[in-house]
Amino acid sequence: MGSNIVKYVILTLIIFGGIMLLLHDRCNDKDEIDMNIEKAKKIKAKMISELYNGLYYQYYSDNTILFTMEMYALFHELGIFDEVDADRLHKAIRNLGRRRSGGFGEDIIPGLYNRNPGRDDRKDQWDNYAAISFSVMFGKEFQRYPQEILQYGKKFWWYSYDNRAPMKFSVHKLFDPLPNLKYFECVRQGWHVFTYQVSADCVPNPLFYLWYVGKVSFENNDPNKTTGKLISWLRYKAIGHKWYMRPFRWMFNRKIKKLYGDKGITEAFRIYHGEDSDLYKLSLCLLGE
Repeated sequence: MGSNIVKYVILTLIIFGGIMLLLHDRCNDKDEIDMNIEKAKKIKAKMISELYNGLYYQYYSDNTILFTMEMYALFHELGIFDEVDADRLHKAIRNLGRRRSGGFGEDIIPGLYNRNPGRDDRKDQWDNYAAISFSVMFGKEFQRYPQEILQYGKKFWWYSYDNRAPMKFSVHKLFDPLPNLKYFECVRQGWHVFTYQVSADCVPNPLFYLWYVGKVSFENNDPNKTTGKLISWLRYKAIGHKWYMRPFRWMFNRKIKKLYGDKGITEAFRIYHGEDSDLYKLSLCLLGE
């Protein structure tokens, strides 16, 4: 009898101890999460204070909208994106709009954007248009931007966007603005248009879908080449939930795990932006660091 009582007491203590240990771990996890979010909020406040025309300029670059979208995507991932951020992002995208009269006028051409506010001297690249179209991750009210990008592309020379010669034919629209005009831009436009279509919640063109499949099949696996990986991270955050995008999202996440281990996409932020970058420091909050 006495031995049975002892056994029950010991069993009760073990169960009670296990429950208390589990609760303690959960409390610690919650404390770590709370500390992590507080750290992220402090970094966010600093980054917001550095915005110019709604855009994030940690260092001056033609990829300012891309960096801005990475910033807001990290806010969103960490649960600290709010309505004020959405208003700021709308402002940033509007400030990039190409004006019919040039500069900072009010007569914006829907679907045509500059790399930087008021700069009409550069032919724009797909990465900036992709970043703008991926703003749909923040809500349906952002779908107007990929929709306008598509409408402009259909109307003016097969989905090529040239802010130096808006709304008319230009030989520059045929070429990528790399040294020696290495290749026809129109040859690679299909898979870009596919992502605009998906972002705009349109039925994607099957030919462009196959184009995208081909592109993904030959993506660069060099861990030190991170531009495309960061854009892909934005892409799958924005449209990876679509059933026909889920296999590609799975493949991408698997590749990131293979290339960077437990650090994941945070390591791509470090390689591209540097250890002193606020974008990298903010991405560390995803790991609880």
